[in-house]
Amino acid sequence: MSKKKKNWLSPERRERGGFAALPHCLLESQVFIGLSAHAIKLLSDLLVQFKGFNNGDLCLAWSIMEKRGWKSRDTLNKARQELLEVELILITRYGDRKRPHLYALTFFAVDECGGKLDIHATEKPMSLWRLHDPMPSLLQIKPRLPPSGLNQSDVTRPASDTKVPEGKCYTPDVSNEPIAELI
Repeated sequence: MSKKKKNWLSPERRERGGFAALPHCLLESQVFIGLSAHAIKLLSDLLVQFKGFNNGDLCLAWSIMEKRGWKSRDTLNKARQELLEVELILITRYGDRKRPHLYALTFFAVDECGGKLDIHATEKPMSLWRLHDPMPSLLQIKPRLPPSGLNQSDVTRPASDTKVPEGKCYTPDVSNEPIAELI
């Protein structure tokens, strides 16, 4: 009898409670690699608040972040500013003396949060951080050759078998006559 495969989400294969997902495309990007340790810590603290349905209602108030181990307001603000500059987070509601700023993670869709956001909910992630991720230069991209390399026939083979005079386009002969077999 064959063994039943265990799902990686099954309770036997992981710790109890929720988990935070980060897309591999983000983890492998130059934007993420270039973040400071404090910015990565702040991003993970925001992921702790994210429950899958409250993106846009994430708070960086000092009273909350101090309990998460932050020692300096200045360090917290620098990390927040760094995440805002590379657009991994965005402000969804501007706060005042009685209400804090609220934030959203741009690699998830913004959720409807009971009308307390200054922006609308989105169906797809905004992925604004991708604007800051440099594309590889064309010099770094090398064409892939087959393992055996190119044959001489691959290099000298013409694109098609038809001989077309220079300066002319090849157009196949088309007849407007009805086909006798179909009549």
